[in-house]
Amino acid sequence: MAVQFDRSVRNSQDTLQPAAGRAGRYFWICLTLLAVAMVLGLGAFTARAQSCNCSCDGYIPPSLGVQAAFINDWSAGPSAFVTAGLQLIPAGCRSVQISHATEFFFPANTVITDVCVALSYPDGQPGNTAYVFFADPDPNNANLPGNVFFEQPFTVNVNGGHQIVNLGGGPSVFGQTWVGVRYPTARCYIPHQGVAPRLQGRGAVQIAAAPVGLWRDYDDARVTGQGAAYNGNVPLIRPLTLGPIGGGVPAGVFVNTGGVSPLVTDECAGSDTFSVVLDRVPSPGNAVVVGLSITDPAEARFDLAFPSLLFTDANWNVPQLVTVIGRDDPFPDGDRPYQIQFNVSSGDPAYHGFPLPPIDAINEDNDDVLVVCPNRPVEWQPRTSVRTPRGRYWSSMVYDSIRQRVVLFGGTNDAADPMNDTWEWDGAWRRVATTGPAPRERHAMAFDASRGVTVLYGGFNPRTGVAFEDTWEWDGSTWQLRSPGLPNAPGGARASHAMVHDPLSGQTLLYGGEFTVDTTTWAWDGTTWFPRSFPNNPGTRWGHAMTFDTLRGRAYLFGGDVINGVSQMWELDPNNDWTPVGFAGPPHTLYSGMAYDETLDRIVLFGGNTGGANSDQTWEWDLFRQWWSPINTTNAPEPRSEFGFVYDHARGRIVLFGGAVPSVPPGVGDDTWIYPELLGFTLSTRIFCVSGTSTGAPWAWAIRTGHYFVEDPNTPGVPAGDNAESIAQHFVDRINRVCCDTIQARVLPNALNCFEITIFEPAPFDFCVGPVGNANCCVQPGTPCPFNPDITEVIPSGNDCDGNLRDDALDLALDPALDANGNGILDVCETFLVGDLNCDGIVSVGDINAFVLALTSAADYAATYPNCNILAGDINLDGAVTVGDINGFVQLLVGP
Repeated sequence: MAVQFDRSVRNSQDTLQPAAGRAGRYFWICLTLLAVAMVLGLGAFTARAQSCNCSCDGYIPPSLGVQAAFINDWSAGPSAFVTAGLQLIPAGCRSVQISHATEFFFPANTVITDVCVALSYPDGQPGNTAYVFFADPDPNNANLPGNVFFEQPFTVNVNGGHQIVNLGGGPSVFGQTWVGVRYPTARCYIPHQGVAPRLQGRGAVQIAAAPVGLWRDYDDARVTGQGAAYNGNVPLIRPLTLGPIGGGVPAGVFVNTGGVSPLVTDECAGSDTFSVVLDRVPSPGNAVVVGLSITDPAEARFDLAFPSLLFTDANWNVPQLVTVIGRDDPFPDGDRPYQIQFNVSSGDPAYHGFPLPPIDAINEDNDDVLVVCPNRPVEWQPRTSVRTPRGRYWSSMVYDSIRQRVVLFGGTNDAADPMNDTWEWDGAWRRVATTGPAPRERHAMAFDASRGVTVLYGGFNPRTGVAFEDTWEWDGSTWQLRSPGLPNAPGGARASHAMVHDPLSGQTLLYGGEFTVDTTTWAWDGTTWFPRSFPNNPGTRWGHAMTFDTLRGRAYLFGGDVINGVSQMWELDPNNDWTPVGFAGPPHTLYSGMAYDETLDRIVLFGGNTGGANSDQTWEWDLFRQWWSPINTTNAPEPRSEFGFVYDHARGRIVLFGGAVPSVPPGVGDDTWIYPELLGFTLSTRIFCVSGTSTGAPWAWAIRTGHYFVEDPNTPGVPAGDNAESIAQHFVDRINRVCCDTIQARVLPNALNCFEITIFEPAPFDFCVGPVGNANCCVQPGTPCPFNPDITEVIPSGNDCDGNLRDDALDLALDPALDANGNGILDVCETFLVGDLNCDGIVSVGDINAFVLALTSAADYAATYPNCNILAGDINLDGAVTVGDINGFVQLLVGP
């Protein structure tokens, strides 16, 4: 009798969780006592609430409002982890009561709701009772605790770590207060720890059989004379101190690198971080400024608007994070060491000149990689509008970030007449004013976001020969004359100058120009022009371009002319100085357009004139690597100079209008262009999986297409025995370190030994590996390249039949045993008829031989029935075909 018994079997697989990546760095402030460590949670202050600055090994929630905690061995500085608590109890120790306390200074009406304690089990076992206590100073010796006015028992539940003890509302404390933890029956002495005793702060120890009362200082002979109990040694106590700190605690500035030394950056803008914080509030009215500098600024820079940190009484205990970013260069110079140095200044003499040792760092070279890298697939695109400004050159344009539109004013038209009309662009042009400043060309404008106005200064009227020295502001509806000229003008009349607005200072900055020629940087604060003093300057020039990097708080100046072209890029830190930056770049220098593109995070430069010839070249300035790259476009605006050029933030595009276009009679453009427009293209993506472990030998890899390549001829850094996940991550790090815009790599988050390479263009590519200097094995699907270790390409199936958030093809690449019958389908995903071992669709006596074969040899079964699933014989669902399935199989054959 044939019996049909239809059952689908799907076994779920646990989803692999992504690895944590680079280990988290320890928060700098969580320290411990050798005897007892605690950090108080200040739950309710009548004064200003404080933020949490101690992680207490993850036990303190931010809501507890812990202020600060510091080890008081000031000569050594803070230490992230000091061995905590009492040592375990040696056998046969004398029974004494041992308590440790620390002196704190609290502001009025401080309510303590929680205490974080760090200690070891008194006798090596959990469940012991200990007490948190609060004591007044001893009336006979204020340096020691006296009367205990609050005590809270708790059960020890963390061995050598931290735990929170809730005080149930807690005591209200003020001024000098001793806080401690005691064990009632600790049967031990405290051996000396081999570290010098505390240098500052207060500490005390009690040895008694009665409640708290016999407290002794370290120097008390009754303590040091405890011979038997202390084994002739003075106990070491390192107390913690909460701020606001009093009692003569010295000032300190602490730098935390998370235990990493040296910090590591790389020439692909790789970064590393550290934090800085103070250990006590500065004296009233005195801030603390921590200046930052890099010994070799060609290797790295700070991602700060100003290279300094400001601490006041409001943020002194809040660590400030500093990111240092590697700089690129175009030549192989190896991994270059440098140092980060500090200069502390303050009106508080305790902080002024505080000696902070430098931080060691290293910038990894990326020029050992051979690169022919294409540009991103971007292009210029023309834009039309129902109405458009009359063709002109030497106009000026800015972006109004409040009203989200581009503002254009003035310029000279195709009849050589200067104009004074105002236009705005929000995707289409419209004229908004025909009155305001007198007709002019070669004026400069900047948008003051803090006051919501466009600022205009100077310019020239070629018909009358008048150079202007007036300041105007446009509020979106009306032009207003703010300054008619001297003495409230930046040195005098000028034209062909450049202006930017610094949102950090609220000042509009002006540099250079004709008629008034100087090297002064001028600033407009909305009322007055005044000179800014900088040690260096870009020299006299006119016809240059300027833009402002709002992310980093830097102004950039390029080009200009006095007698000869100057193509050096200059960077202005408004809080520091002018600095020449970068290497050789665009050859055109006069009346080019330059704007900071916030989307690309790059400065884009177009056109300009050198030696009488206009250009149609587009260049980008990489703000991380500090160098120029030419952008190859096929649909660029015609060669031109003297045009309007600005970044339109609302639409994420640079807008170009008009300019001197000699090829278009009478040489004046009226066209509008935007950049960048992404071209239609297809991504090329391939996935590669690593299996095995590293031999430790150096190796090479290459990515090649028909017209460009990236090749790393010598890839060190993977020690022998490193696993597949480590090697996959190393591949990704090296590929991304190339800094090629059109190539990206990433480790797959749910298959950590596999990585994905994406090429941002439709061309196919090869990924090859091999020994040093010879990446000759190009990886193919299903065929491993057997080198240090094996690498195989995986073609995604597009299926995730087991629901583990990973493509089935990756499942099989990670574990081929998941497809026992080799049919390319995960065994757990196959639908089959239980008992149908010969795959004929029914359970019958024809399955007996197949069942016996599955029972005796899985390999022979797979060879005989290649399209069948052996799990059809797993009647009892224990995961395998065994003798335990015989009775169930027989039952299927004979029926109920």
